[in-house]
Amino acid sequence: MNRVEELIEELNHHHLDKTEKPISALVEMGEEISEYILEHLKHEKRDVVVANLLKTIGKIRKKESIPLLFEYYRQSDNELVRGFAINALEEIGDYSVLPQILQGLEYEQMDGVREQMISLIAKLAVKHPIEVLIENLYDEEFFVREYAAESIYYISKDIIDILFRFLEAKTTIGEKIEIIEVLRTVMVAGQHAILKLQSMTDHKDERIKNSVENALKEINDVTSTK
Repeated sequence: MNRVEELIEELNHHHLDKTEKPISALVEMGEEISEYILEHLKHEKRDVVVANLLKTIGKIRKKESIPLLFEYYRQSDNELVRGFAINALEEIGDYSVLPQILQGLEYEQMDGVREQMISLIAKLAVKHPIEVLIENLYDEEFFVREYAAESIYYISKDIIDILFRFLEAKTTIGEKIEIIEVLRTVMVAGQHAILKLQSMTDHKDERIKNSVENALKEINDVTSTK
């Protein structure tokens, strides 16, 4: 048995303190080890080993493994395997997976997998991509600016809609409070944006002033709709 196989055998544990070292050792071997892991996965039957190998692939951050991770997420009936597949996608951090995750979250039944998906959405939709889209608001091409603005709107709207659906579906008081706390954070950020706009209503540039007034009017129209 070679060293890689020995490390893979050490992944046959559910506890993080038992798997952290072998996973780190495999990751340190670099991208070249990912091909060996992908080949091993073809015949590996132990769910906990499969899950930990998927976690390892995520930490190696090889984008070419994204289709395989989605395959395990969709086809496995094991919550650990499916959750670790999503965790690996989060580790890779590629924005292209977001539409499929948003779509899958709406129908996901496993609590652990849903938690991983929400974590992934928070990382991808709120942090890096929004910053990139904001940069694109200043692009020379009109269609790029328009697409960026629409993308920011729909990403934000989708996240809020999903959170409200979870709020309606959750049954315990504790679970509802957790979702409400997330929504509170989102709403506070929105209110902060409104206050920033209100501070610009007397801007010396008439075009900016008109744009701010139109934005505030549209916000008021939405919030006053019953």
